[in-house]
Amino acid sequence: MAQFWTGGEGTLNQHLFKVTSDHYPPWFFAGWVRFHLDEFRRIAASKATTMGHIKRSHLSDAMASCPPDAILLGLGAVIEPLVKREILSRLESRVLAEIQTCCFQNSCLEESASARANRSQEMSHE
Repeated sequence: MAQFWTGGEGTLNQHLFKVTSDHYPPWFFAGWVRFHLDEFRRIAASKATTMGHIKRSHLSDAMASCPPDAILLGLGAVIEPLVKREILSRLESRVLAEIQTCCFQNSCLEESASARANRSQEMSHE
């Protein structure tokens, strides 16, 4: 899987490569990583293992066509806001899921407390 990480803190049991560039924007090289992902999967499959056997050299050997800066800027004006929207949507989704879980847990706690109070009331009337 190749994506912008929006999951907060996490634990990995596989190799992780942070791909960066001093010249190219993240949306650009992320697209090239996705482009080469099938090749990385083939390398891993040939070793009968997971993606853990992908080496930094495999990333370094992966070639990319880079447009002139002017074209890159033009593309960025269109693509970058879409990528930012995707990332913000994932972050928002994660926060909403956390709120939902919290509300559900609080609702369950309130129902449980209410049920205990009702049982206690019923027992006192016996």
